[in-house]
Amino acid sequence: FESHRLPLYSGKATLMAFSPDGLRVATVYEQMVRVFELDGGKLLAEFNAFEPRIPPSPWVSAVAFSPDTKTLAIGAVKREVPGGPAMSVHLWDIQRSKVIRHLREGLSPPGGLCFSHDGALLAASPSHENSLKLWRTIDGIEFHDLKLTGDHHGHGHGAMAFSPDDKLFAAAGEKGGVILW
Repeated sequence: FESHRLPLYSGKATLMAFSPDGLRVATVYEQMVRVFELDGGKLLAEFNAFEPRIPPSPWVSAVAFSPDTKTLAIGAVKREVPGGPAMSVHLWDIQRSKVIRHLREGLSPPGGLCFSHDGALLAASPSHENSLKLWRTIDGIEFHDLKLTGDHHGHGHGAMAFSPDDKLFAAAGEKGGVILW
């Protein structure tokens, strides 16, 4: 069963995310981000996650829609620096194709991004750190740094979710188990 195809890139899409309302999809290839309407495939937005382009070869490591579908969270590796790649997390206004909030610089690209259901918080799971970061989306302030310790620590986190009422946050540890906060 195939309803239609979306125009992609010269290479394959490496990341995708559906909007919570199921009406849009964001696709990523290296640093290019495109947002399509699913009904008919209309291109709604297209932008380079690195404006101006930052050599050498930056790439997007995670993408997530906000609950209202107006904002995309983009986690990215910007450049190589001593000690590894520098990463960032930005919030993009989809309609204006513009960064509206810069959340973080660090040494570990996010393995996953997740908005709370009310859109007030954004969680990122850095792929090479033993903590999860939570930011307030309204002002970009780091709300919490959740440390993974004991049998749950390690690298490669990504699986995480907020409960429907946003009162609990869950994350899977690399070495097994699910941690609730």
